[in-house]
Amino acid sequence: MKAYKYRLYPTPQQEAVLRSWFELCRRLYNHALDERREHYRSTGHGLSYRKQADQLPDYKTEHPEYAAIHSQVLQNVLIRLDRAFINFF
Repeated sequence: MKAYKYRLYPTPQQEAVLRSWFELCRRLYNHALDERREHYRSTGHGLSYRKQADQLPDYKTEHPEYAAIHSQVLQNVLIRLDRAFINFF
């Protein structure tokens, strides 16, 4: 089995965009984590990936800075959070 490693050499402008996207993904992860905690405290039941993913379009309209990030990237953030919860419990 072979693997390829691709190196990125972004321009300073591209690097700034990538850094801002990483920051926005971090904020989304923390927001979704807080949302799961609050939902569990109030209802006693966990919040699923599907329910949070269904809320992404509304979240993007409330926060226009997320419009530039592709939806699959944001869904991947929620998938990583869901996997972390599954592995924890």
